[in-house]
Formats: sequence, C-alpha cells, structure tokens
Amino acid sequence: MKTMPVYIIMSLLGSVPQPSFAQNNCLIEPHKAICKTENINLYVGPQSVEPGEDIFIAVETLTGSLESSPATSVTIIDADSGRQYQAEVEQGLAYIEIKAPTQSGRLVFTAQTGDVKSGPAEVLVHPAPARSFALFIEKNKGQIFVSSSIIADAFGNFIDDGQSVSIELLNKSEVYGTWQTRTENGRMGLHIDCDSVRDTESRLRARIGQITSELPIPAFICGQS
Repeated sequence: MKTMPVYIIMSLLGSVPQPSFAQNNCLIEPHKAICKTENINLYVGPQSVEPGEDIFIAVETLTGSLESSPATSVTIIDADSGRQYQAEVEQGLAYIEIKAPTQSGRLVFTAQTGDVKSGPAEVLVHPAPARSFALFIEKNKGQIFVSSSIIADAFGNFIDDGQSVSIELLNKSEVYGTWQTRTENGRMGLHIDCDSVRDTESRLRARIGQITSELPIPAFICGQS
C-alpha cells in the first residue's frame, strides 16, 4: 500500500514569533530589538568663521536609552535661508562640511529625522579683513574732523564695530602725532585739535589691521576762518 506524505501547516498564535512594539519605542524582532530615534545631538563648528570658510557639522542620533539609533539619514536645516542638507547616518553618526556664506551674520542650524528634531546650533560669520578705504578731512571751529568712507571686506560686509583704528600725523618721514579710535557702523571718525597740526606740509595716515590710507592735509587749514 502506497503511503502519501502528509503536510501539516500550523498557524497557532505564538507558534511563529511576531514583531511587536514595546513601551520603550523598540521594535522587538527575533533575537534583537530595534529602537526608534528619540534624541538628536547637533554639533557645529567653529563657532566663528569668515565668509567662504569651512563649517563642520556633526549629528548624533540616539535612542531613548541614549544608544546609537538605527536612523539612516538626517536633514540639516539652515533656519535663516531655509536651505537643507541631507546626510547619511552610520552607527548613529552623520557628518558634513559646508561653506560659510559670503554675507556676514549669525547662522542657526537644526537637524531632523522623522519627527525628531535637535536643538539649535549657531555659527557667527564675521567680516573678512578690511579692504582699501578713503579718508576725508573737514574743518570745524579749531579742529579738523577726520572720517572715512565705508570700510568693508572683499564681499561688501561692513567691518565689525569696535575695530581699532590708528591715526597718525606725518611731516615727511616723521610721525609727530598719534591717536586711537574705533569703527562704528562701518566707518571711523575722529576730531583733532588744530594746535596738534603743524602749519607745514603734513599728511594724515589711518591704519586698520594691515590696511592703511593716507591723505595730504591742506596747508593752513586750521588757520582759515
């Protein structure tokens, strides 16, 4: 008598492990647990850069137990411009480099994966060194007022307020008077008493960082009414 194989298919509940979510936001699978991303740490540096310099951004994705999460990508958002950058995540870490914009100002970044967001991280883009500038002299009741044109970097950003400016009065190669002032709203200005200006041919020189500008002082400007 020929026997026929008998196949029995079991479908009893629990006979095959079924994935399920535990209370700690972990997906329980056979022999492992996959936990959701619940925290994102965002690191941005350096905290101060010049236009066009590199900005380094690192992201850490974590589970509720502060272990590396299984996230595969994150979105990094520049809050000011709305620009977004995608970064791949490996073992809970992502890393990208971007260029600072040419416009100075404060950048605020956040990172996000799914509905989980990081706190903000800031970078200050400050102006590059000043370029050339012009000087002006005005007579004003016993004084001369020395001022400058707008002092900006190569990208058109006004130089930071509070930058030190050295002012010198020269006669041929001799420096016979020095003053210090600071920039404000992209310019500098300084009053000098006429008693400090020699009646002979003199020059005015201003220095900001490595940049200088000179201007001849009109003869007897202080003696004119």
